[in-house]
Amino acid sequence: MMFWSDKNRYQKKYSNKDLFCAYGFNLNIDINEFSIYAQKTIYVNGLEIELYVIGESHIINIPRLNYTEILAGVSNFEFMMHVPINQNMQVSSSKDSGNIQTSFELQITNMTNDIFNEIEKFDLYFEFDKKALTAIKVESDLLITTVHTYPEFGKTIQTVTKLDINS
Repeated sequence: MMFWSDKNRYQKKYSNKDLFCAYGFNLNIDINEFSIYAQKTIYVNGLEIELYVIGESHIINIPRLNYTEILAGVSNFEFMMHVPINQNMQVSSSKDSGNIQTSFELQITNMTNDIFNEIEKFDLYFEFDKKALTAIKVESDLLITTVHTYPEFGKTIQTVTKLDINS
């Protein structure tokens, strides 16, 4: 289980081959603690969704649901999942918070340039140096996809999150 706790708060930078991920409800994140390279607020099915490209990755915030997802190069909280960039992997998990079910998948694969041909399909993207990219797309059924390229490792990280709200 991945979750945040303010009392366990710390900020530690690991090697440049490490990222950390967390998603869930009531994570109490302060966006001002991160370098923001691009941001955009969109509305999907009446929900305000805040998209941020930060230092090495992303933050997605849905205030009305108290939902946050973060992938970052620092661990701001003790219980963030460790994601080593330099190896292929796939992890999946899900959470149930009353009337909201969330599924999350993270996959690290060898990098291709295919994403650069589809960049205009994303709601927000930012290109860093040397083919490094972070892109975020939110579809009408609350399927959220992020793509991150790390050319220095020859890797792409993709996250896919699905939120199902039962009335």
